[in-house]
Amino acid sequence: MKEDFSQETERDVLAGILVYPDSLIRYKNVIHRDLFYYPDHKTILDVIIRSLEEERHVDPTTISAKISQAGYTDSNNRSLAPYVKHMSVSPIPQESLEELIYQLIDLHYTRQGKTTCQQIQSILSKDLPLAEKYNKANEIFVDGLRIPVNEDSKPVKLWEGYMDKLEYMAANPDEFEDIGYEWPYETVTQSYGKLRKGCVHVIVARGGVGKSTVLNHVGQHLLTKYNLPILILDTEMKTEVVQHRMFASLSGASVYSLEENKWFQNAETKNKVYSAAEKIPSHADIYHLYVGGKSIEEIEALVLDFYYTKVGSGNTFALMYDYVKCDSSALKNNWAEHQALGDHMDKLHQLAHSLDCVVLTAAQANRSGDSFNRNSAGIADDSTAIADSDRIQRYAEFVAILRTKTVNEIALDEGVEEEDADLQRAISPLDLRRGTHMFTIVKSRHGGERAAGHIDFVTRVGENNKLVSTRNYVNLSIHNFDVGDRGDLRAIIAEQSEDHEVHDGNGDFLEEDLL
Repeated sequence: MKEDFSQETERDVLAGILVYPDSLIRYKNVIHRDLFYYPDHKTILDVIIRSLEEERHVDPTTISAKISQAGYTDSNNRSLAPYVKHMSVSPIPQESLEELIYQLIDLHYTRQGKTTCQQIQSILSKDLPLAEKYNKANEIFVDGLRIPVNEDSKPVKLWEGYMDKLEYMAANPDEFEDIGYEWPYETVTQSYGKLRKGCVHVIVARGGVGKSTVLNHVGQHLLTKYNLPILILDTEMKTEVVQHRMFASLSGASVYSLEENKWFQNAETKNKVYSAAEKIPSHADIYHLYVGGKSIEEIEALVLDFYYTKVGSGNTFALMYDYVKCDSSALKNNWAEHQALGDHMDKLHQLAHSLDCVVLTAAQANRSGDSFNRNSAGIADDSTAIADSDRIQRYAEFVAILRTKTVNEIALDEGVEEEDADLQRAISPLDLRRGTHMFTIVKSRHGGERAAGHIDFVTRVGENNKLVSTRNYVNLSIHNFDVGDRGDLRAIIAEQSEDHEVHDGNGDFLEEDLL
């Protein structure tokens, strides 16, 4: 008869958790002390979990020392400390750990089944009325042989206690955290909601448009305003490059002057640099790591290590991941590109949910979203511009498309001729009142105070003075790696609609409220 426990499997799982502590958070919904048959193993798991929660660090030496200090012994009154050290000498490969955990689940379920059968047999042997016997046996069966489900995974009654909670929150607002974190762009926050914990936010753009600049700018904002620890994982740029870019944004000095050591030769630039340096606290918890070529599994491990060693269990941080793309290991597994990207997004979503952190990442846009040297009529500002759009939109709570404005769009937004718009964009982009870039939100699960709803379209005066219907967008000004909010299209329409005469497409004039 097959045994319903395995000392070797339990030992290998514990060794795996000790050597790869990030695995415990990854499988936290299924690993619990009842999976282990042997009391010694239950004790060791308890110490591991307690150490991880209290000290954010786990390794064989530390756990062995804690067990020794606590005086935990086996059934022969021998210390468990040497046993912990011994089991960690030759751990299983990390990729084998998941299979062994599910073996423990299977063994635990088998033990539950045997216990349930014994209890049912006991009920059947008793002299009870048939109905009572049936009900008790059925109750034991349902309770003992149900599929193992964590308490957090069970459904709850949707409206149970809702009004009580709502009223208590309204009466005691100081006891609750804010629902999210404001973007550094007021228009985005008001219309499309805040950056949320446990959610993935994606910025889609063509290369060189400014998605990295926006990610870094948002990260610096979250650090400055909310004192959130920030982790920037960059697949393209080394730390020194990002340092110069972000400091250029903070100081107003050019990247050239910083890289070429020219800033010290000009008094005005020198003052800008030192003024910006004074605003950066010495303890600023913003971290950067170049992760080019690393798999999404390696990214997971890096994030988990940062969470436990720098942030602390139960605390919040923000991850800026630049950017989502296929890695060679995924493609070597004969995955199609959309499968690899889908797996990438799924794992980022799991990280955001399990660590309750803010995730802001970027993705590549298709050529249909390229605005360089093109008219706005030939550009897609919807989900078709997103590479593998269905996968990204499925796992992200917020998706926005970032692109530079075309000459005809600048002319419309600024209310000038196209020749003047082209000249102003080239010579003095900072003087453009309505910015250099369009930030079009195509998905926002959580709206803001001025949310327009699921379909955020407006009617405006287009080319040839005709009314056109178009998606609303936020105007951003991006220059020298700094980003500014310039309102949205609704604000432009409100400003321009006062004295406009517009055509209806048939040569007739219309006078109406364009809002």
